[in-house]
Amino acid sequence: MAQIASKPFLIGISGGAASGKAEACKKIKDVLYKKAKGKKVEVLSLSSFYRELSDDELKLALNSEFDFDHPNSFDFKYLAEVLRKIKHGEPVVLHKYDCSAYSSTPDVQEVPDDVDVVIVEGILTFYQKEVRDMFDLKIFIESDADTRLCRKVLRDVSMKGRCLDSVLDSYFKYVKPAFEEFCLPTKKYADVILPRAPDNHVGVDLITEHLLQLVNDSPLIHNVQQYIPRARNQSESCGINWIFGKFVSVDLSKSFQQVIMWPL
Repeated sequence: MAQIASKPFLIGISGGAASGKAEACKKIKDVLYKKAKGKKVEVLSLSSFYRELSDDELKLALNSEFDFDHPNSFDFKYLAEVLRKIKHGEPVVLHKYDCSAYSSTPDVQEVPDDVDVVIVEGILTFYQKEVRDMFDLKIFIESDADTRLCRKVLRDVSMKGRCLDSVLDSYFKYVKPAFEEFCLPTKKYADVILPRAPDNHVGVDLITEHLLQLVNDSPLIHNVQQYIPRARNQSESCGINWIFGKFVSVDLSKSFQQVIMWPL
C-alpha cells in the first residue's frame, strides 16, 4: 500500500564531472518555479559539503595535487545531518564553497522550513547508503567520457582560469579514476538514468512533468516500493529503469527506442 509522504520531496542527482548535472538541475528548478503553483525549490551542491582541509592538504590543493573527487574529500555525515533536518521541516543554513580558495565562504544558502522540493547534485550523491536512502527520486546523468572531458576543459579554462595542462593532468590523475571507481558504480542505485543531459530536452521535460504531478497533487504519493524494476537493455544507458505503471514509448535518440514510464 502506498505511503502518503510529507514534503519536502528530496531529489538526488549524480553523474560524472561536467556531465550536465547543474544544467539539468537548473532546468528542473526553472520549470517547477513556473508551473508548480508557487512551490519552493532549492538546489544544493555536493561541493558545499567538502570537508575542511588540513594545512598540508591545502598546500597540495594549491598545487593541484589533492584529489577532490575521492569520497574522503566530502563530509557525508554533515550532509546526512542536513538532509535529516530538511526532512523534519527544519530550516538549514549552508556556507557556500570557494573552489579557488578551497574553503567555505561567508556567503550562505538558506533552505527554509517550508521548502517543497530540494535537489542535491554532485558526483558522489549516491555513494553513501544513509544519504541515498533519503532521496525520494534518484537521477543519474549519463554522458560519454569524451563529452565530459571537453566540457570540463572548456569550463575550467574559460570560467576558472586554469591552464589546459593542469586541467588534463588532474582529469587523468584524479577525475577519471574516481569516476570509474566511485561514481559509476552508484549508477545502479538510480531510479532514472538520463543520457546526454542537458541536451536531452525530451528526457528532462518528461522528468519535470512527472515531478509536477507529484508536487502539485495532494497528498503526495511517492513510495518507490510500488515501482517494479525493469531489466535494462544491453547498453545500460536507456532512459528510466523503473516501471511506474504505464508505458509511454518515446524516441530519445536515433539509435534506439527508450521506454519512459510514469505513474497512473
